[in-house]
Amino acid sequence: RGVSLHICQREAVSWRRLVAGLADALRNQGVSVPPPTFDPEASTRFLSVDFGHLDGGAAERALPGCWAAAPLAQRLEETAAWWVGRQRESFEEKAAAAAAAGKRKSRT
Repeated sequence: RGVSLHICQREAVSWRRLVAGLADALRNQGVSVPPPTFDPEASTRFLSVDFGHLDGGAAERALPGCWAAAPLAQRLEETAAWWVGRQRESFEEKAAAAAAAGKRKSRT
């Protein structure tokens, strides 16, 4: 029988705090992010946001030594750094491909 594990933080954070923290983490990576705005009537479609935080205790028990909760700010910084790094790699690959294509055209 399968098990569902919620990989989450020990901190119970509001949707506003989560979004503001991610915006800050992206800004720390040099990304221009406008101040977040929120519609208090809108559903986020995230159960943990609309109804309360999820418990990561089962994940810690099932994955001893493999996973542990870390402060949310740390995980947001790690996530933003990973995402920005991927975006830069993708841009550099596309730029290199375009430059190579331009060199091939100029030779003909």
